[in-house]
Amino acid sequence: MIVRERAADKLALAELCEAVGVSESRFMHLFKAGVGIPVRHFRLWERMRLLTEHVARGESLTMAGLAAGFADSSHLSHGFRSMFGIPASRVLNAHSRLRAC
Repeated sequence: MIVRERAADKLALAELCEAVGVSESRFMHLFKAGVGIPVRHFRLWERMRLLTEHVARGESLTMAGLAAGFADSSHLSHGFRSMFGIPASRVLNAHSRLRAC
């Protein structure tokens, strides 16, 4: 899936729609119906998955966030807290034992 393959990229919705040949509104409707969540939430989830992969390899939270497509630490912090309700630093730190799947 292009969203998963390019999770760290700034992939425009128009580019996704063009790839499948439908309008933006139709794409968003079909995506939510098929996947169960809006495309925006899925993209954030994929970035979080990519973030944990990088942290599991030993990268700092800042470097992992940049590699996962977050613009800066603030962008990562806001996204992580809005998704999980806790700060990323509480979960993803030097003492974390992560295994990315």
